[in-house]
Amino acid sequence: MRYNVLKVKKYLFLLLCISAIVASDIRKINIEGLSSDNINSIYYGENGILWLATDQGLNKYDGVNNSVYRSNPFITTALNGNRIWHVEGYNTDTLLVVSDNALHLFTPKNYSFTRFNIESRPTSIYKDGSEFWVTSRDKGVYRLDQNKTLHHYKFDPLNPFSIPTSEFEFTDGVRFATDNDGKTWLATEKGLCSIDKNTNFVSRYFRSNTNNKLLSDKINSLYFENGVLYIGTEKGLNYLSVKDMAFTSENDLKNYKIYNIIKDDDTLLVVTDRGIFSVDAKTVNRFSEQRFKLIT
Repeated sequence: MRYNVLKVKKYLFLLLCISAIVASDIRKINIEGLSSDNINSIYYGENGILWLATDQGLNKYDGVNNSVYRSNPFITTALNGNRIWHVEGYNTDTLLVVSDNALHLFTPKNYSFTRFNIESRPTSIYKDGSEFWVTSRDKGVYRLDQNKTLHHYKFDPLNPFSIPTSEFEFTDGVRFATDNDGKTWLATEKGLCSIDKNTNFVSRYFRSNTNNKLLSDKINSLYFENGVLYIGTEKGLNYLSVKDMAFTSENDLKNYKIYNIIKDDDTLLVVTDRGIFSVDAKTVNRFSEQRFKLIT
């Protein structure tokens, strides 16, 4: 692997410059009757409808009028909880709405919320095709599958085939990745694990059972591409060849704390405590020079 270092300060400065340029074309929209100014998520849906998840309910804005959906303990087809963390399309006529207390499938045509109750506040959400995975603060992981069945994974000290922990406080990196076989990988602060969605079988990986090839049991982020699982840890970057289950590591990033692994166009970026690195296995990547020659 070869890398180009992108200095964090320059990267952030560039983002600010781009924001300033784009801002001249942005028009502020004042939505009358918005339930709260604390907006956690926005989804631009069918027919130009804007959906806004706030800490005081779900808002539907059609460009003229705003409607608010709130919790009602006496109506089972209403929201369960008013603090809405996420809204996203589930299919062409249904939304996924995530509150403190439940995942909901909402059909705007009949104003009906189908609830899937959860036991703890969600901390991250991952969409895998028509399925959704959710980590929670202290009750493990939930999966809403394509058949609208909710699965729950949590740590069981008596079961070596449970996930390594039920606590997911931090939300910086991407917690999940899906490989070519449809297996889902989960990053935790107490090891790496994989979950077979067909059988719900969990495999766990730690430094102790990978001959210390896994650099740290604290995993911050995951990314899968071309048969390789990129594993961002507290002590550097691991690669896992899923085909032969072989762990290797990147010497140039040894003891770097990896915060996140993201794809920017065709470039894979590794965000660390010492800068941002662009990854290219075949050629020298000129991502940094192209982005920064306007400001250096």
